[in-house]
Amino acid sequence: MSLSEKPARKLFLNQCAKLSEGLSSQNKYRSWILQCKTKKYPVELIWIQGNIVNVSESQNSFVINDGTEVAVIVSANKAPGYGAWITNGQYVMVIGEVVSIESNIEVRALKLTKLLDPNAESLWKLEVKDFWNFLEKS
Repeated sequence: MSLSEKPARKLFLNQCAKLSEGLSSQNKYRSWILQCKTKKYPVELIWIQGNIVNVSESQNSFVINDGTEVAVIVSANKAPGYGAWITNGQYVMVIGEVVSIESNIEVRALKLTKLLDPNAESLWKLEVKDFWNFLEKS
């Protein structure tokens, strides 16, 4: 199964900081595990949202803040959805692969979307909480 066929887990960035490395597999991508209460969940792709707080001069990476933590989004210029709209203050959705959590959370962008709805940020917080509540009950 290719990485693009894996489910993207809705996460807050502070949850990314709690990931532990999963077992090595024959896949070309990294696998992570998120311990949430009593269960462990595999994480290959993540779905995160936040405000862009810093765009690199080369325009190939930027930093987002979701209110819980910050993350560096790398390879942004190679992801579908990339464009001149990537500026400080823009609220953005990123689907990507966690590359590292060592000193900074680093995510390789696979898809970027500019979010214009003024309610997107507050709704996102509810969506993530609802998603994890649902998983815990199932």
